[in-house]
Amino acid sequence: MRRIINIVHIVGIVRTSQVIDYEETKQLEFTVVAYDSGVPQLSATAKVIVTVINVNDQTPKFEQESYNASVKENSPPGTHVTVVKATDGDEGPFGEVSYNLIGDHAADFNIGKFNVSLINIDQSDVLFYKYPFV
Repeated sequence: MRRIINIVHIVGIVRTSQVIDYEETKQLEFTVVAYDSGVPQLSATAKVIVTVINVNDQTPKFEQESYNASVKENSPPGTHVTVVKATDGDEGPFGEVSYNLIGDHAADFNIGKFNVSLINIDQSDVLFYKYPFV
């Protein structure tokens, strides 16, 4: 068993001995024993429960590094272009992923929860886009 918690013996300060990740360990429970120096030596115990608080420590990751799509000229607004997907290893609200478009042609597209759709495109515009998603 790995030791996650250490105690400074003389003063009773409890410290972490390594990084604790909420996604792996949500709670730690242990017992502290205090001894005196008398004869006979007497002791007492206290149960300690440490709750690990989740923080946003995982970066969203796309399933692919790059997405390539094409769309026919004169396609109407709302035409499905491609599907992008990213996940985040955090739990709860920190793991929820949303999307935004950036770049010169960002106004030509709309992005929903999982898909990129065409909003409006002039037939003289370039019909192949490589998008950075944020």
